Amino acid sequence: MRTVRAPLMVGHWPGLTRPTATTGAVTGTPTSKTKVSGSIVKWCVNQGPAGVMPWAATAALTSLGSQQILQDLNASVRYLETRPLVAKTRIGAIGFGMGGNVIWLVLTTNTDVKAAVAISGVVPSPRVVSTLTAGVLAIFGENDRRDDQGIAEFDTAMKNAGLPFAVKLEPKAGRDFFDDTTTRYVPLAAKDAWRMTLDWLSQHLTG
Repeated sequence: MRTVRAPLMVGHWPGLTRPTATTGAVTGTPTSKTKVSGSIVKWCVNQGPAGVMPWAATAALTSLGSQQILQDLNASVRYLETRPLVAKTRIGAIGFGMGGNVIWLVLTTNTDVKAAVAISGVVPSPRVVSTLTAGVLAIFGENDRRDDQGIAEFDTAMKNAGLPFAVKLEPKAGRDFFDDTTTRYVPLAAKDAWRMTLDWLSQHLTG
């Protein structure tokens, strides 16, 4: 499945790739008054049912394996770079849920990605920091399970490497608080996380 959205205005805009845990393909774009609102978004996973059934998408992504997921993520970045409206030095990535986990595959291997947001994902070992070039914002629900000590160690490693890194805990929210198709949805937390996402991308996808 391939979903691409482009701005109507003339100019060059940031490009975003967004792997998701439930659809396997991007279905929306950031909307704000910044240039991020005109982002072109593309993500492709060759699993037919993934575009229809959330449970099928999760199963499909799990069955792909990390190498295939990485190939698909890098393909989405290369695709964005071929689009005439995309500023090739302003490529970002957003991951929700499982997407917040697999997003680190592309961040540790593709230096073209300059900024990223991982929501309800994981924070990897500090050992991977030497392979990163992107500034990363990690957002969790306050009640989500996470490795606070590991996050603190990763934060220190990012600071030592001179890379932007921030963590936000959304109050009264758990895992997948952003998913309005489940009872875990927390509107205030989701709205705040999206605002922070837009601000982060607007700040770090410049030039």
